Amino acid sequence: MYIGPTHSGTSSSIMQTAELNRYLFLFVVFVRKPIDVDEPCLFISSEVTQVGLPPVLGIFDADGHRILENEKGDWSDFNAFTKRAAGLAVEHLHTCMVEFERKEWRYQSVSGASEEDLKDWILEGWKVVNSNVGSDGNKWFLMKRPKAVPTSIA
Repeated sequence: MYIGPTHSGTSSSIMQTAELNRYLFLFVVFVRKPIDVDEPCLFISSEVTQVGLPPVLGIFDADGHRILENEKGDWSDFNAFTKRAAGLAVEHLHTCMVEFERKEWRYQSVSGASEEDLKDWILEGWKVVNSNVGSDGNKWFLMKRPKAVPTSIA
């Protein structure tokens, strides 16, 4: 899973459809801020379009589906696919995401004009991971801190 101040994304593997295309992997992106949305906003796929040819990357967004012709790589490898799909999502949505480290870190999205607005969070042990401007026009920061530290700000 990948997480950012305004979006999150996750990969799934080995999906088969009744269509001609066979989807090996799918990276699904959701909007997190300014509000959580249950509907995905972007899909990136590793798909086999013709038997005997290597998988290609595809993208499904508001403009429909298209194959990404210039994306070279081994898209049958789950880790390679996930890493590139996360990068494509960041580029496509003009956002930023990092790999979600579930066991060690607690994450929080916070809105503010600058890092100065986050001083109470920073005093509580939170660190800025990255930031971007959300669809609401506000600057959103992804903060993290070790899970072992108790939370007093929410």
